[in-house]
Amino acid sequence: MGEAQALAGHGARIFEFSPAVEVTYGETIKVRTPKGSVTARKLLWACDSFLNGLEPELHRSTINTYAFQCVTEPLPDALIERISPIRGAYSDIRPVIDYFRFTRENRLLFGSATPYIEHIPSDLKAWNRALMLKVFPYLQDVKIDLAWGGPMACSPNLFPQIGSLPGHGNVYFVQGYTGFGVTPSHIICKILAEGMAEGSPRYDLISSIRRSTVIGKDHARPLIVSAGKIWHQASGFANGRR
Repeated sequence: MGEAQALAGHGARIFEFSPAVEVTYGETIKVRTPKGSVTARKLLWACDSFLNGLEPELHRSTINTYAFQCVTEPLPDALIERISPIRGAYSDIRPVIDYFRFTRENRLLFGSATPYIEHIPSDLKAWNRALMLKVFPYLQDVKIDLAWGGPMACSPNLFPQIGSLPGHGNVYFVQGYTGFGVTPSHIICKILAEGMAEGSPRYDLISSIRRSTVIGKDHARPLIVSAGKIWHQASGFANGRR
């Protein structure tokens, strides 16, 4: 919400509940919605896991997995001080990370994803709670107020993808943070903005990283994601990222 307010403060307009249903490229780009259209000289695809196949060139180079989060009931100051006196945001160093931080309401937000087999747990509260208690066993008596989950786009090399579409120099994209977006997204998008403006050496460098096609993603997504998780988790285990 803070980023949206800052963007609006610079003159941008945000239209919610206006899904793009068709995009026509050219010197002037047209994006059609169910009730209207928008034209512009430049376009940025920033849909990540919600691209829904609208741009085939980008659709083929990421695959969706699912992450799940929960928040506790508001915690007393003594527990907050024990967990994080600086109220920081944390994650571990495993390929499939656990991460946590405090909200303004003094709730602990804790999240992760299934470490090996891709599936959606039947009880998200219980699943997240079990992971949370492995890290914070002294929260045994704390209630989970809410749990939820959703998709995120993964790139084959686990590195975010930025650049412009082949043959369309005024059509840009950013996607594939692979669950590590909170920290790198700020610098990645600053570099992307440089590329969309006058260009920069670091934009040229990062946008030159080759994107690979994820073969079979539309028919065997859970199997492909599970294989990727097992491979990366085993590699992490062998290198001490346990």
